[in-house]
Amino acid sequence: MDEPQHRLVVRAPLSADVLEPFASGDGSLDVARVVDEETHYALFVLVGTLDESTAPQTLEHLVAAARLPAVDLVIVDLLRVAYLGAPGAACLEAASRAAARHDATFVVCRPSHFVRRVLEAAGLAGLIEHDTDWPDLPGPASGWRWE
Repeated sequence: MDEPQHRLVVRAPLSADVLEPFASGDGSLDVARVVDEETHYALFVLVGTLDESTAPQTLEHLVAAARLPAVDLVIVDLLRVAYLGAPGAACLEAASRAAARHDATFVVCRPSHFVRRVLEAAGLAGLIEHDTDWPDLPGPASGWRWE
């Protein structure tokens, strides 16, 4: 009988370098970014819509994080993603492949029911991290403000 595989889960407080947030040109997606070189992770908190207009820029940033020598884990928080289209799912899949090429793990966490169903339909349910015991993630509630 095979033992269940467990992924690395970040439980440390966020004492990381907060990178400048970015927003899509049309304002439909805001992204906050954090890189913690001490615990080797990059965290992206997405708010809004991940679709054909926002996926390319998001993919560029996810791949750039996976390329950082100090990053072993790329986390994408989808709690505040209201809509995930097929291009958004393709973006996450491509970012996962890029992370693997750079020996980094790629996970998504806290998807809404709708986003989870899109990921499952796209065959990407394996990217979802279920065992998350997150500290307060950066976002509007913690005083972050996206321009």
